Amino acid sequence: MLAHKILGQACQMLNDTLNARKYTEIQFGLMNSIINSGDGRSCKTAWKVIQISEEYFLFQILNAKIKSQNLLISDQKTCEEMVVEMNGVEQAFYFDVSKIFETRSH
Repeated sequence: MLAHKILGQACQMLNDTLNARKYTEIQFGLMNSIINSGDGRSCKTAWKVIQISEEYFLFQILNAKIKSQNLLISDQKTCEEMVVEMNGVEQAFYFDVSKIFETRSH
């Protein structure tokens, strides 16, 4: 997602509006695929990611400061709990990181 954001910004600076729009649409399409995969409020309904960097990118876009993170492992899935501060309020979000660990074990 970060690469698409940077490409979009670079194209914008070069007045290449067609490619700027393309890369921005890809960036938001990838973000939406994560956000639409669950509600992120529990391990059961966690947002699915395939790279840890996707978690950090989302929090950067949301202007959230990461306070803590915990790995939660069960028989069904592996989740990462991220406690962040946004607008002075702490809240927890959950990411399903099972796919990340699945690829590392093969």
